[in-house]
Amino acid sequence: MIRHVDNLYAFLHLPKTGGTFFREILTNFFNGVYNNDKYRFHAVPENYGMYTHRIGLVRDPFEFYVSLFYSFKKFNADHPAPLFYYLIPVEYKDNKNSKIFNDLKHITSYYDQDDKTAFKNFYTYLNNLDHGYIFNDHWWGNYIDFSSHGDLNIGLYSRVYMFMYYLNSISFFESGYNVLSALIRTDNIFEDTLFTFKTIGLNTESFSKNFGNFLNGDGFKKPDKNINTKRKYDYIEYYDDQMIQACKDQERYILRDIEITKL
Repeated sequence: MIRHVDNLYAFLHLPKTGGTFFREILTNFFNGVYNNDKYRFHAVPENYGMYTHRIGLVRDPFEFYVSLFYSFKKFNADHPAPLFYYLIPVEYKDNKNSKIFNDLKHITSYYDQDDKTAFKNFYTYLNNLDHGYIFNDHWWGNYIDFSSHGDLNIGLYSRVYMFMYYLNSISFFESGYNVLSALIRTDNIFEDTLFTFKTIGLNTESFSKNFGNFLNGDGFKKPDKNINTKRKYDYIEYYDDQMIQACKDQERYILRDIEITKL
């Protein structure tokens, strides 16, 4: 977890939303420090209320799933992809008979297919899970029971998003009542970051002047992971019409939050 040196803010890092890049923005420009002696990078602290401002990231759902698809492709069931890796506490990671590892084995079996066919099967499988996932003890609660979401009809991204930003409360999620002070859009990261930290009251001059140099590693350590300013491929091409509608329906509350943040 990244927090302000004086606990002015904490960054709640939802996996696969550009958080690794954003962490480096915080440590380079806004007095961010790592607090991973107790919390993992993607963990939400139990005492989140001690931080004056709580910052989250949101990524377009269509981009999220394609990015997740390719991150899975780099791994296998014995070396899980990042999102699932952080869902599994250390004590469970060697249990190859768990439902989690069965999911991973099932998903990685798709990669013998061409990418678009594999993605369709990957997306469909992930969004039809009906069992829970166990989280690290330092998260709010320790279990996401997918079956408890009933007829809400939300995707995997929304389940994790609701867990981290909405206290895993369906009523909060539906009403838009979250625990964040600021929600930064990955595809508008410079403008949203600038606005957020001006609002918080931190000096944004260095960030404003040097963001371009930071991206290129000119006078800064080049970020380990960067935000693509130009898409290498059109994410929507991976979806057929039925999948597009399903994604719009299942991630409707995330799309709502993105639209609200634009205002």
